[in-house]
Amino acid sequence: MTQDLDDWRTVHGSLADTAQNQLWLDVFEAAYDINDCRQALLSVPAFLGHFLIRDFDYEGFQQVLSEEDDLERSLDADMQAVASLMLRLVLTIAKTHGLPLEDWQEANAACGKAVRSLPACYRLQRQLPGALNDARALRWLEAEDGPGSSLNPWNTDEGRELFEDRHQVLWSDVKALLAKDGCALGSFSGPLLVLELVHLPALSIAHLQVLHACAALSQGDVVLWEVDAGIGSLLQEGFVIHGQWRQLESEFCFLSAFDWICPDWARGLSEQELTDEGHTQHVDLGAPESLS
Repeated sequence: MTQDLDDWRTVHGSLADTAQNQLWLDVFEAAYDINDCRQALLSVPAFLGHFLIRDFDYEGFQQVLSEEDDLERSLDADMQAVASLMLRLVLTIAKTHGLPLEDWQEANAACGKAVRSLPACYRLQRQLPGALNDARALRWLEAEDGPGSSLNPWNTDEGRELFEDRHQVLWSDVKALLAKDGCALGSFSGPLLVLELVHLPALSIAHLQVLHACAALSQGDVVLWEVDAGIGSLLQEGFVIHGQWRQLESEFCFLSAFDWICPDWARGLSEQELTDEGHTQHVDLGAPESLS
């Protein structure tokens, strides 16, 4: 981009035509320290694909707006509104400065794709890994006599009551769904891409593609992941989930620790963050553990 885009305040003023848009622009500015149009244009994909999913305080946003108007708010409508506002921002900057398409096509594409993916990713970032994955993690990762074992639903009635209260499910139902898990095998970490979803009454099965090879899995390999029906209803093909994974003898895998979720078009932003923090993939090929 060769043009001097230093009139951000003019663009900001033209778009802040409602209290909601003013607040969205303030959030955008604060998130990326925006002070010119160049920076604004380059920050749109990260704002939509990273910040709003992982760092945005929607409850605080609602509270501020409730002081400005008495409209009933909804996450879906507000996320669609901010995606539309960012599209207006991109088009305004591009038109005002006569930018060639290659300077703004990435931001433009992010705005269009965010309309559908933002609300689901926001919810999943706060709901994952869910009851089935939590139950499996507690089964295999907690030492039977270690700290917190008295609160493990596999060990005590108190643990089962706490689990049911947190997830609003019957422990007996969860245990029945996991009855054929078999042994816990190797573990690995990294991002997996949702290729296909199969929805059943009590759960959903996601076909996940390995995006980066590790010692046990090659790039392009497909693994199966079971999730609660509620989480499955939010998942979409093309979402990427990063975390610590563990494989089971039943050929399913589960999330032992969840890091983040994003649409595939925003994956590079989150992976760059991991690179900056020094995160690397690993695999543990220890001996299988037997069921008790």
